[in-house]
Amino acid sequence: MANITSSDFENGPLTDLGGNFNLIKVTDTLDTMGAKTAVSESSTSIQGIMQKINEKDRDIREMGLAVSGNVKFFVSGSVDLNEGDIIEEPTTNKRWRVEAIIGHKQVGSNAIFISSVLKNIGLGS
Repeated sequence: MANITSSDFENGPLTDLGGNFNLIKVTDTLDTMGAKTAVSESSTSIQGIMQKINEKDRDIREMGLAVSGNVKFFVSGSVDLNEGDIIEEPTTNKRWRVEAIIGHKQVGSNAIFISSVLKNIGLGS
């Protein structure tokens, strides 16, 4: 069991159940007074699994994150996913913001996958 790596997640569940998404990192440029002067985005293509939140997700419900439009999202442990990042579905251009990182699943020192909750931020979607 100690030999499990993120590749096992990538070649198993991600291949079988996952889809392609864009991970968008947003960077604010501030002036000397701290006012936002520019916003830039950098995008990386990733694979992930998006699922509806259901009745069995008690931990998500207890945190108050089980609201309309929110979904669970899973990515490989090798992805640099942080709260506030944006996930975009390239075929529909729908966007979600990473509302909370629920957990980093590890075996020993190997990060296998990251689970998170995404909030729908797309207008009309």
